[in-house]
Amino acid sequence: MHLTTQHIEFIDTYLENSGVQYVDIRYEMADHVATALEAQEGDFYEQFRLYMARNKKQLMQNNRNFAKEARKRALKMLLRSVTRPYSLLILVVVFFVIKGGILWLGSGTVRNILSMTYCVVILGVALYYKLSFPKRYSKFSVGR
Repeated sequence: MHLTTQHIEFIDTYLENSGVQYVDIRYEMADHVATALEAQEGDFYEQFRLYMARNKKQLMQNNRNFAKEARKRALKMLLRSVTRPYSLLILVVVFFVIKGGILWLGSGTVRNILSMTYCVVILGVALYYKLSFPKRYSKFSVGR
């Protein structure tokens, strides 16, 4: 059978609604399903229903495994980023600035300054996110 763009979009939407969040794995799965369906004869929706009845459990297990690996890669990237020399240097500088501020201004004043700074940063990030990203963007897995 020949699949149309609408058929491919239907497969993609079905996978997204089934919990496949990462776009790259969803595209791979949609391609896999479409390739299998192209080898079939008959009505697309009937063949799709039969295929998913046989294979959905395995596809969702593959998705869970992929998501788990993507989280591991993201954590490794974060740890590598945090343990780089310049990150550690920034951490040490911030520590000594705060420690000096406590000795010079007192802990209550430094706590108030840090609280206000935290609130301003969070508000700024929230506004930037809201203004810069009005659309919902898709998730991609972490690169290697």
